[in-house]
Amino acid sequence: MPSSATTQDDISECLKTAKYQLRDIGTGPRQLLKALNNYYSNNFEKSISSCLAEVNTPFTCIEEEIRSANEFTINHNLKFDEEIDNSEHYARAHIKAALNCSFVVHFQAAMAIAETKLNIDLCMKSEDNYCMCKEGYTCNNLQRVPLSDLNSKNIAITNSLYGTSNTCLLLTASSEEVDMKNIENPQKAKK
Repeated sequence: MPSSATTQDDISECLKTAKYQLRDIGTGPRQLLKALNNYYSNNFEKSISSCLAEVNTPFTCIEEEIRSANEFTINHNLKFDEEIDNSEHYARAHIKAALNCSFVVHFQAAMAIAETKLNIDLCMKSEDNYCMCKEGYTCNNLQRVPLSDLNSKNIAITNSLYGTSNTCLLLTASSEEVDMKNIENPQKAKK
């Protein structure tokens, strides 16, 4: 039977791995944005100021600087778009990997639960060697659970047989003595 704590830890590990891999998402676009800001605040503004200081041809100088700034901006916009697309694909790939990882954890837990259920069913029907029947009971490990121990808000109950090497545990929640010799057909047990 899978442990809920182990399953939660495994899913947390899937998420932790995904978060670690996604930490650098958007680094490229942010660097390009900084480069654009740096260019406008330092190069472009200084160039325009020095053009305005020229007496003879300030308009030609300003026109050249604006043309250079447009080229720089267009090139960086193309790179920015490419980096944004790359970041999006990178993020989707790692999100899909995290989902696949958690799916594997869920699938393994579901398979373990199904296997446990099958073993319990086989044990209860005495159709396999999962339990050696003792005194007509379907299972060697017979434990009576007081009704007060059952709680619909908690999926677990105390297992006093935890750690035993046996593979079968039969719990009965009845406060009365129950004839466990014939669980499949209680009518035969009354005879």
